[in-house]
Amino acid sequence: MADVKFEDYSVKVIEALNDACVAFLHEAAGEMVSQTQRNLSGEKGRWHQEQKEQWQYEVDENDKKATVGNPMERSIWTEFGTGSYAEGGKGRKGYWVYVRGSDGSETTPTGGKSYTLQEAKQIMAMLRADGLDAHITNGQRPKRVFRNAYTTTKPKIIKRAEQVLKAHMK
Repeated sequence: MADVKFEDYSVKVIEALNDACVAFLHEAAGEMVSQTQRNLSGEKGRWHQEQKEQWQYEVDENDKKATVGNPMERSIWTEFGTGSYAEGGKGRKGYWVYVRGSDGSETTPTGGKSYTLQEAKQIMAMLRADGLDAHITNGQRPKRVFRNAYTTTKPKIIKRAEQVLKAHMK
């Protein structure tokens, strides 16, 4: 009988699959970040630009997972809306007044209290009479920049995952 020599390549195969998986996670998460940033491109204002720049991702190579997010609190407001427009009707009701500073910052001098439209207009007029750049709002409509990015990229990411796995299964 002929001598049979067994060579175990399982470690190399597993390493190659792990490397491909990690590379794919970076590619997929990077595409999600890019699409989210593109979704914010049409938005005006300094804080939209700052928010756009803060989208990022992390890849956990051990658990084979990617996390995409934005550390800015405003990104939550942009995604889900605020006040009367908050998703699920969970926002603050009524109107409130805020003051925009010369540096673009915003403060609520009335402590975030809600008013009727008429009351808010009166408070705004008083603050403006004092020389402050006061404004009234009842919230911000949701933009869903991340959710839309996910919906747009999901089919592409699935197709790319299939390509990556097939290439390493040959």
